[in-house]
Amino acid sequence: MIENIREIRDAIPLEITARPTHIICCAYNKKGEGNSNKELLFDEAKPLKGYVYDNEGHKYVYPCLATVPLGTIPLSIRIVEHGYKQYIPIPDSIIEKFLDEKQKSDLELFIANFSKHKNVEIKFIQATTAV
Repeated sequence: MIENIREIRDAIPLEITARPTHIICCAYNKKGEGNSNKELLFDEAKPLKGYVYDNEGHKYVYPCLATVPLGTIPLSIRIVEHGYKQYIPIPDSIIEKFLDEKQKSDLELFIANFSKHKNVEIKFIQATTAV
């Protein structure tokens, strides 16, 4: 079975581009306690996963405890197959490797605020200016 997974993974045609990916870090309570809709500020970028879009306010929102915008990292990843191109989320471990010193410091301070909360999970929300 593992060999099949490797074969599938190796067959997926990924392309790394120089298009920046916008990163917002959020903390949310897995039990929902204290979460409220927070505005996701991406300028002209569009999130890479489905988040709620508020048409009236012209903004994306996400139910969580808090967010911190980290800025951008200098790459994006997309699947390219037979003319089909789709940007996809970057794994957290790769994002962390591309954060600059200020972004790493901001992330560490943000995480420290929630280190004593056992039901809080930290995650990255990503967006790209690609259509």
